[in-house]
Amino acid sequence: MRISRRISLQCFGAVLAGAGLRSSMAWAEEPVLTLRNPAISNNHGEIRFTHEDLVGLDWHKIETGNEFITGVGIFRGPLFADVISLIGHAGATKVRLIAENGFYSEVDIAEMTRYGAVLAMELNDRALSLRDFGPIWVMYPLDDHPELQDSRFNSRLIWQLKAVELF
Repeated sequence: MRISRRISLQCFGAVLAGAGLRSSMAWAEEPVLTLRNPAISNNHGEIRFTHEDLVGLDWHKIETGNEFITGVGIFRGPLFADVISLIGHAGATKVRLIAENGFYSEVDIAEMTRYGAVLAMELNDRALSLRDFGPIWVMYPLDDHPELQDSRFNSRLIWQLKAVELF
């Protein structure tokens, strides 16, 4: 899988940088998502993903409505569980989902995994941009589970997601 090699190279670059050395690798894209797990010692417990990295993962689809869009939308992106598996849980049971503006929500990892939450990068076959909830919007299949119709789940639909911290 392409993502594994790229992340390995990024991790190698991070190790070099941590050792005070410079890496000659230059990435064309800036990271769009940072994944942190302080319990992991490798790479200072951090992986940074570019848009291309996330596009290289298997994508899933959720068809659902929510209070922020009109009607039902088709959200596509990698499964939350697949993304965090790249860094490992190391005993973590929760995540802090952090948006560009500093807003955050703390959620149980088991809940996000159980419901098949997606880190949506497309809505109705269009890439999400900063102007329209992107580039990453955490999405649950709200319409598929009556228990998700509770308003507390709206605070978990973090748009403009920039970081995921496991704890």
